[in-house]
Amino acid sequence: MIKLKIYYLTLRIYILRKQMVYTGMNKGLNHPNTLKQSQELDNMLNTYRYYKEM
Repeated sequence: MIKLKIYYLTLRIYILRKQMVYTGMNKGLNHPNTLKQSQELDNMLNTYRYYKEM
């Protein structure tokens, strides 16, 4: 179950990172959407680290 969770998180992190870079390049690094995606990515990375340490 944990391996599946880690796999899902890895995919989600990859997608979020791509979306954030795209938004940052098109709307700017200080745009609210870019910042929101950055915070969401941070949360996802923290969750990933949590499950990886289990």
